[in-house]
Amino acid sequence: MTDQQALNRASLPLIGAIRWDAWFPGNTYPGFVDPLLYTAYDFRKPFYGWFNSGIPEHAEIMDQEIDYASEAKLDFWAFVWYPENDEHPGIAQINGCLNDYMSSAKHHLMQFCLVLQTGWVAGKHLGSWRELFVPEFVEKMRDPQYVKVEGNRPLLFWMDTEFLDSVDKGFGCNWREELDYLTEQLLNAGMGKPFLVDMRHDYASALRFGLDGISDYGPASIKLKGHHAYAALAAHDREKLESSHGLQIVPGIGAAIDPRPRDLGEWTLQTGIQYGFSFELPTHDEWLEHLKSTCEWVQQNEKKAGSPGIVCIYSWNEIDEGGPGIVPTEQEGTYFLDAIYEVKTGKTRADQWNRVNDSNPMIVYKGEWESIFPHKGCYCNDITSSDAIGSSFSYTFNGTELRLIGGKGPDYGMLEVEIDSGKVRMEVDLYNIDAQPSIVLCSIGGLPAGKHILKAMLLKKHNWNSLGHKATLDAVHFRTE
Repeated sequence: MTDQQALNRASLPLIGAIRWDAWFPGNTYPGFVDPLLYTAYDFRKPFYGWFNSGIPEHAEIMDQEIDYASEAKLDFWAFVWYPENDEHPGIAQINGCLNDYMSSAKHHLMQFCLVLQTGWVAGKHLGSWRELFVPEFVEKMRDPQYVKVEGNRPLLFWMDTEFLDSVDKGFGCNWREELDYLTEQLLNAGMGKPFLVDMRHDYASALRFGLDGISDYGPASIKLKGHHAYAALAAHDREKLESSHGLQIVPGIGAAIDPRPRDLGEWTLQTGIQYGFSFELPTHDEWLEHLKSTCEWVQQNEKKAGSPGIVCIYSWNEIDEGGPGIVPTEQEGTYFLDAIYEVKTGKTRADQWNRVNDSNPMIVYKGEWESIFPHKGCYCNDITSSDAIGSSFSYTFNGTELRLIGGKGPDYGMLEVEIDSGKVRMEVDLYNIDAQPSIVLCSIGGLPAGKHILKAMLLKKHNWNSLGHKATLDAVHFRTE
């Protein structure tokens, strides 16, 4: 099947990304951001620094974010909304970026919608629902940039649907009346009723409360434990497309889900919650293929996916819970956005290498190896190290060119590197008088297109100046020339 046959770019779904905007100075409140993010995981820092709200240049940063997103052909942001009249000083600040977007001179370049949570619009805030919240929602939904489906129905994601009839967290027995009030106000404003989509992949609650669609919020539906390759996350996303139970499906797909900053750190101590799972970052080809195949599914399943079809990415900037997000970061650059552009246009925007971190479960280590984290100056702040002669690692890739990334230093030895059981073989001297934690150790090109196996092994011999036999792996890069 050719690219044009597989993906009709004249009728692509809208592609959006979730925003969680608690990125202001002092955001390490209990349950917000684990401070470990700013030290051990500092490679996730966005292009603008850690904060895009509560600082003097906040409006300028929003304009830059709009430029990055719109130039990559991202269609909309789904803003997780919080009440600005909440007594918690952190909660009251989260809508800062939404407000900047609404007032930006570049507002017209991006569409948007809202993500509401039962406990933040009802429960203790029930008294504000009709007086403050509904008028605000209606006013935002009147905006020409607000995403509409099925003609004139505002797209509205809803989290924690199961608590809609809760007395403490929701609307109690009046839940239907209160949702109908929102519909009534939208109709009075000349719009259709809201297109309500559960965003925790909670079919039972979505059906019980009469929602229109089903989606997901990144980690919400993940049951796996341990650390996994990205292929496991992509498979999880695909499994969610298999049954709709009569609801329309808004595929929620994960670009990056790695909440390890919150596991066993300050966040866990404060909340008592631990995730217990994480996924590797995707290679460029993995992310491109996952996004593309999801868009293809939406096009081929119009009755299930609605009109227009929508794909919602987790996430733009859930940087501590979700990995780097698709916002441009100091380490990843526009890596994720480039794939969106390619899906939308059919054109490659940048010369992309596939990057595989040393922690990837698809790398097979044999012998004695130690994972070291954090290790600053390395990709994702980690390396895998050994000084045991005969220890090896192997990785299977599909490409024509490869780069091996690792360290050199005064106590480093030599690696034997081979492709496809010796069709290409070389010895790499890792000695250097000064320590270099992450450099290109060797490059191999001119390989025939297709699948290849890389293997590297620590040798007994070493440079006569060296003090040892050490070798480290930081990453494997590969591509098709």
